[in-house]
Amino acid sequence: MNPRRTSWSTPLPAPWIAFCLVAAAALIRGAGAGLASYRGDEAFSIRLAQLPLETLFAAMAVSEPNPPLQFLFLRGWIGLVGLSEVAVRWPAVLSGVLTAALTYRFGAALIGRRAALLATAWVAVQPFLVWYAEDVRAYASLSLWLLVAAWAAW
Repeated sequence: MNPRRTSWSTPLPAPWIAFCLVAAAALIRGAGAGLASYRGDEAFSIRLAQLPLETLFAAMAVSEPNPPLQFLFLRGWIGLVGLSEVAVRWPAVLSGVLTAALTYRFGAALIGRRAALLATAWVAVQPFLVWYAEDVRAYASLSLWLLVAAWAAW
């Protein structure tokens, strides 16, 4: 006898599970992006990004270890969207979500789908990655670009 399989008994394919994990990462990061006021480093970054260009580069040379493109991007982004916590943090949220998505793609190519799903689930809920994706600083984009670089090197 061969029991009939229903659509409920078939497992979800790995790409759908990965999509759900990335959606969960987006919800987790998006929900927390506007809850807190700016923290010290975030306020410093925003203030630095609003300086005139000549002053910005001089101030970065003295006090800032982060890359200059982060502040130039932040400067343009603030000009477009304003200074609300959610709006200014949105690029970091997007970087965090893309990091989760790329973790699955790179992991599936490198070590297989099952391990890639576990890695994606970890990235989706890992506290430091969630924290960084809710922060104006360059940490979330750094995670994303390091993953891109690792994939390119591979």
